[in-house]
Amino acid sequence: MKISIQSLLEGAARGNGTVGIIDVFRAFTTAAVALANGASRIIMVATVEEALALRGSGTGQVCMGEVSGRAPPGFDFGNSPFEGRGSDREAVSRLIIAGGEVSGFHDPARPYLHREDVEIALDIDRYDFAIRVWIENSRPVARIERR
Repeated sequence: MKISIQSLLEGAARGNGTVGIIDVFRAFTTAAVALANGASRIIMVATVEEALALRGSGTGQVCMGEVSGRAPPGFDFGNSPFEGRGSDREAVSRLIIAGGEVSGFHDPARPYLHREDVEIALDIDRYDFAIRVWIENSRPVARIERR
């Protein structure tokens, strides 16, 4: 098995064979923040409508996500670890600037991209757990897994 770690759309374009794309910068950082702050699970859906329907049916309680970087109407939070952090205000000792997309988090024209997301996403070993995803009722569901 050959593993190649690439970045952004240019990296995805260079992929061949079986390719897995993981949005770790905000999506899974936001998931880690939500789970660390007490969420029991995260149900992943394909559409805004599906998320809102699950909350409406009582299957879920909070809708978090984004379309073009912003929380859709009716969502509780965007795809932002800063927004979902609750009372977590620990100081971050280092900031690593990586990848071309990071500059957008410092662009005043894009206030929906919180500069604190960069700090939280790059705070290595922030949590003492991994996120494991299972398929439940035909949907991917993320939960904390500790060893």
